[in-house]
Amino acid sequence: MKTNSILILFTTILFSISCKKNSDVSGSNSIDSTQTHVEKVMTFESTIKHLNKKEKTGYVQMDYPEFTSAPNNVLKDTLNEAVKELLGIKTTTFEKFAKEFLKDNEDNLAMENYIIDTVFYSNYENAVTLCSFNELYAGGAHGMHGQSFISFDIKNVKRINLNSILNPNSKDFKNTCIDAFIKDNGIEGKGLSAIVAAGFDGLEKGFKLPESESFAISKDGITFNYASYEIGAYAMGMPSFTLTWDQLKPFLKKDNPVLIK
Repeated sequence: MKTNSILILFTTILFSISCKKNSDVSGSNSIDSTQTHVEKVMTFESTIKHLNKKEKTGYVQMDYPEFTSAPNNVLKDTLNEAVKELLGIKTTTFEKFAKEFLKDNEDNLAMENYIIDTVFYSNYENAVTLCSFNELYAGGAHGMHGQSFISFDIKNVKRINLNSILNPNSKDFKNTCIDAFIKDNGIEGKGLSAIVAAGFDGLEKGFKLPESESFAISKDGITFNYASYEIGAYAMGMPSFTLTWDQLKPFLKKDNPVLIK
């Protein structure tokens, strides 16, 4: 399974990715490309790092940006630490981590075992969002997928939580979310009952946003992303929906940290 195919999947999450990648990831700790993203006056530069270990029983692979430039040095260091947090392990222990995973699963010979972690980023106005997408197979009927997001206020170098951007507790906001969920997930019908009937029975007691504040900020708006099993069976995937900035306008706080004044 190649990293490039995963990045194609990411385009459905409404991110703008400017990323030159080299397809040879056979060397551990190699650096072979740079990523530059410019939106308005914000400039970020990063080196794409590839960590890869492959054995007969499977492989472990990580692709992530190491920021070399950002609007300020504090933000650069903060983003690099956040990347390590999203990966879940210190990259300096990659070899040990990979060896232990492959050894623990060496008896599972029916299929190749693997872990793939990919981190990328986008920025819009005064926000930069990091996204981590991970995939794991270690036996069983299917693998596991996950994604995590962290957004930062560029000016103040602080994490952005949803309550700092908007007021998400009103009935009108929930109805707006329901309409967007139906549209983005190709559901026929109207209202929460249509969503539940489509297989998202985790919402039958009422509509709720993702529990982990799993949202991404982009020029398209705010995209909310649910985890596998969070609101439906594994076959329902990791559903998401986007509220455009026009849809969000009635609910945005005047002092929200995203839109540059």
